Amino acid sequence: MVRVVGSGHLLRMEFRLPGADANPYLAIAATLAAGIAGLEDDGAELPAETRGATTQNTTGTAAGTVAIPLDLTEAIERFDASKLASQAFGDGVRGHIAGMARHELALARRTVTDWELQHGFEPA
Repeated sequence: MVRVVGSGHLLRMEFRLPGADANPYLAIAATLAAGIAGLEDDGAELPAETRGATTQNTTGTAAGTVAIPLDLTEAIERFDASKLASQAFGDGVRGHIAGMARHELALARRTVTDWELQHGFEPA
């Protein structure tokens, strides 16, 4: 999720994927690791450019793109299995980050949200 904006000496890239709740240090480290991996992989090819609204395929992603994880469970599984995460952070740090995320997920699953209260206890 990189957006190239500006022109001339104002040309820059914006990284749009990390949410406001992301750890900025891990987000920057992951972005740098992905950039380095892309530079080192001579066979890497960029996906087709996407502008504005995209045509969705049956999995809900734009044709020719890889789906972003839809929930924390899927994101943890993909991160924990990531060879790039192991190379960038080391197995110990990758495992620690995945463990922290699993702990956060377990805490979140014990919480009743406002949405659940509103939809689960609608007036009869």
